[in-house]
Amino acid sequence: PMFIQMAKYEEYGLGTNGTNDGVAKWKTYKKEWVLEECNRMGFMSDFHPFMKDVQAYPGEDVLIINDPEQKYGDNFYICLTVEAKER
Repeated sequence: PMFIQMAKYEEYGLGTNGTNDGVAKWKTYKKEWVLEECNRMGFMSDFHPFMKDVQAYPGEDVLIINDPEQKYGDNFYICLTVEAKER
């Protein structure tokens, strides 16, 4: 599970109104962008808890998927293997 603050939705390209209405169902980010975000924002980045996993991830694009019912514990989950991303 991955928690993303509603205030970050627009910045992360997930939605613009700060609510769950109209939030993207999924989004990919370049691995390089995720790591730059972590380095720039430090622990304030919503991606920071996954920084080491993203560094080890062999793909170029990192996929996050909206989990509005929080089935897996938070409002998004992040795919950290190529197999998970391709499902």
